[in-house]
Amino acid sequence: VRVVRTSGGPDRPGMVDGHFVCLDIDGNLFLAKADADSFVKVTEFRGAMPGVKNPTWTIPVVVRGRIYLRHKRRLICYDLTGRRD
Repeated sequence: VRVVRTSGGPDRPGMVDGHFVCLDIDGNLFLAKADADSFVKVTEFRGAMPGVKNPTWTIPVVVRGRIYLRHKRRLICYDLTGRRD
């Protein structure tokens, strides 16, 4: 997995393997292909951050095969490696 860090403010999504990693304001996580000509949603995880009643503005963080999602005082971590440690 190749992680690319973005520079600038917290409103910029991170990139993993040539895809933007995005969390929408309703708590749904999705990957979008980095394409200058069009928006291409590759996959979506609806309800990745369950129970969101107000818009969430934080960006997902990918570290060592795990993705971290935060909304207010709640933090969720998903293991993307598929390993059972």
